[in-house]
Amino acid sequence: MRWHWKTCLASALACVLLWGAPVLRANEGGEQLVYEVFQHLDKSYVARDHMDLELMLDRAMERLSRAYPEVLYTLEKSGGGVRLKLSVNKVQMTHQNIRLSDTARLIRLFGQIHGFLQSNLSTAPDPETTARLMVEGALSALDPHTTLLAGSILERFQTATTGKFGGVGLVVGLRLERLTVLGLVKDSPGAAAGVLAGDQITHINGQATQGMDMNEVQSLMHGTVGSKVTLLLRRVGAPKPLQVTLTRAPLRVTSVDSHLFSEGEDRLVGYLRIRSFQETTSGELASAIDQLVVNHPGFQGIVLDLRGNRGGVLEQGVRSAGMFVERGVIVKVRKPGQIETQKARWQQTVNHSPLVVLINDQTASAAEVMAAALKNNQRALVVGSRSYGKGSVQGVVMLSNGMALKLTIADYLTPGDLSIQGVGVVPDIALYPLAAGPDLYRLRLVDPPRAEAPFVLSSDPPKPPEKPLAVLSYLADSSDIALPDSVPLSDNPAERQKLLDHDLVITLGRNILMANGRLDYHNLAQSAQTLVNRERPRQQQKLEETLAAQGIRWSDGPNLESKAKITRVEVDTAQGSGFTQPKGWVTAGSRVRLTLTAANTGEAPLHRVLGVASSPEGLFEDIEFPLGTLRPGETRDFKGTANLPATLLLGVRPVELTLLGSHGQVLHQTQVFLPVRPRPRPRYRVTVDTFDNGSRGSKGNGDHKPQAGEILVFQVRLENLGLGESPGGKLLLGRRRKGSDSLLARTAFGEIKPDKSFNGALKLAVRQEITGPLSLFLRVEDSQFPEASVEREILLTPYAPMGRLIFQPPLIQVNAIDPVQVSPQTGLTGVIQDDDTVKEMVILANGRKYFYRPQLDPAHRQKLNFDSYVLLEKGQNHVVVEAWDQEGLPSRWEMNIWRGELGGLPVAGLESFSR
Repeated sequence: MRWHWKTCLASALACVLLWGAPVLRANEGGEQLVYEVFQHLDKSYVARDHMDLELMLDRAMERLSRAYPEVLYTLEKSGGGVRLKLSVNKVQMTHQNIRLSDTARLIRLFGQIHGFLQSNLSTAPDPETTARLMVEGALSALDPHTTLLAGSILERFQTATTGKFGGVGLVVGLRLERLTVLGLVKDSPGAAAGVLAGDQITHINGQATQGMDMNEVQSLMHGTVGSKVTLLLRRVGAPKPLQVTLTRAPLRVTSVDSHLFSEGEDRLVGYLRIRSFQETTSGELASAIDQLVVNHPGFQGIVLDLRGNRGGVLEQGVRSAGMFVERGVIVKVRKPGQIETQKARWQQTVNHSPLVVLINDQTASAAEVMAAALKNNQRALVVGSRSYGKGSVQGVVMLSNGMALKLTIADYLTPGDLSIQGVGVVPDIALYPLAAGPDLYRLRLVDPPRAEAPFVLSSDPPKPPEKPLAVLSYLADSSDIALPDSVPLSDNPAERQKLLDHDLVITLGRNILMANGRLDYHNLAQSAQTLVNRERPRQQQKLEETLAAQGIRWSDGPNLESKAKITRVEVDTAQGSGFTQPKGWVTAGSRVRLTLTAANTGEAPLHRVLGVASSPEGLFEDIEFPLGTLRPGETRDFKGTANLPATLLLGVRPVELTLLGSHGQVLHQTQVFLPVRPRPRPRYRVTVDTFDNGSRGSKGNGDHKPQAGEILVFQVRLENLGLGESPGGKLLLGRRRKGSDSLLARTAFGEIKPDKSFNGALKLAVRQEITGPLSLFLRVEDSQFPEASVEREILLTPYAPMGRLIFQPPLIQVNAIDPVQVSPQTGLTGVIQDDDTVKEMVILANGRKYFYRPQLDPAHRQKLNFDSYVLLEKGQNHVVVEAWDQEGLPSRWEMNIWRGELGGLPVAGLESFSR
């Protein structure tokens, strides 16, 4: 089986593997992990001179504080250093004026913290767990890619870079919430068994796939080579479901697709797509080029598609770029104390054919290296949208405990010594797809937001980004199908041609090459600009006509000085099929319609007036209000809609509204607030009965003890005790393993109304004798509200019968809090209740823990009162109350508090609210 790693492992980009690096020293109690990690940071981390050791300490303490409820800490400036106060169950440790001048001091401090926690936590944790938490927290202060890898995550990382794995050769994904075969690996078990693209997989080894996520599908489809997996397929036109049993085989996934476009014997354009860079990519690319160029000499050029290519092995990106470049720099790799310049030195396959490279905002890492090398060496014309902007290289080193450290070991500079970190590759021909309603409007020419978080790699000042040679905005049509980068192209030429013809960007690349009368690169830019200049007015006319049909005048005009302002903002929420004006609050999960009214208060007409809404949480991100032409004194309004997430918390949400003119000039800005009432959450009580007596599908002798050859059935009753309806979810039975979970059984459940229940069964085949305690977990996973999910350990032993298990998380009740405050401090009072025992609770604000209280009253163990406070920052504050019962089951309550005056007229009036 082949996986679309972009979704589940987006950080596995541009990696150099450094397996088997030496270990510094061995220490007891998990300290070895700390020493090993910092050894490699000191030796290889690209920005080691920019490591903020105080921030690393703060992040480490924050991670420990979140993992262990009784841990409280403060870290503040003191003299020339910092002061750390750490307390566990009223036992304190204080370090005054800590000066973290090097990592050795931080390592020593980590050792002291580690020892203090191991000695004073109420239940001493595994020493390596404490060390791992500190390391993970410290690494989070560096960059988005430096992290620890373990278990299945490490396995996927290795698979993503080698392209080798055992599976059945099916490319799968969700289509209309159904697990669907999107494509097949050539000569794979799936292809040999007659599985077709479009088949829906309803069951895997007897387990229904409805509601499965991709990680679950992976765990069921992957396995040892030679083992079998049984699929139940639903196929269009088939009278009944099809069952196929496939034998897993070692697979190597190809990364290069090719096609030949022909418009006559002398008018040929090649198409090459590189989906990722793995160890075999350059060889695959060379073969594909030979088939196109050698066999078809009458060539107009090649369209090289790097859209959606998230990178992979950097060396393969360099080798692939070198196939098109006769001489020159491909990339400079900057490591601590050295710069390695990699030039075109591989065997060139095609040096002279004109080349158009396609990129988008998901082109990253090694793919960006290739695109930048071809562009800056004037070897190719780059077309599309600005790329992702990942300018760093990661290495992976195995640690002695079986985990691995992935760390950023270098950054790279493109020819011309340009860094693309956080900037990306700017295309020569920048494309901006537009949308003109009626459900969606995208009329501004803006680049997608940079997904790569900024971080310091070098002390060199950044160079300004380049500008495109030409810009083309076009009205995207519903028939414009973006080529899925995870799916290999069909072997059928007609199907392949049909798919490629529907891709507008590929068509533009072909047209640029076809219009290029001379077979050289230097004519490409002129041909492309001529083509864009010819296409631009046609696209503008198409846009104006589309908007005119909706009553919007979108013609352009002179950019005269004039004035306009937003005069009114209203909000409606959906009730049934329409909208009605709410009284005060809007509810999370509802459909909201914002009505923006604006007036031209100047003496000259305004053209292409556009309102834009945005919010820090992205609730109304880039909702556009095309008002069009506003004559002097004229007032117009427009309505934009958005679906509020069902998970929104209690609080007010600021919404920024900006009025733009025809050339992007800001005409007016204002801020309004949307008060949001949360949806009531479900709350689950779980009852588990175990059968091994032959009933309910079980198999065994009925002694309620697990023995080899038996089939255990865990009968689960799921009751909703909450005030809100459960949206449904999954029951999962698994085994906890180091670094990852092993899923053993699952079943889905649908909506559960308050005071209603669901009954489901989970089967477990006992394949070998159990000689000691076997720890499993039972997880109730809510599909919409993560905080409602619950998990409990199930301990199987050969000597004790399995009895009924009943569990539910504690109930948190917080007294009413005003969601808008001006004071920098607010109190929190309430009570935690549980059917058995409330163990402890904490209060946090903006991720910082302010309060901890354990249960100290054995006479009233089912209740725990609290009365505390939190400090509020200006603007939005996230306040959380968490509690645990005696078995460690967590419960969570949270809300947002806005500190400050409401700077604009609220779009819905505030009213009293209690919870």
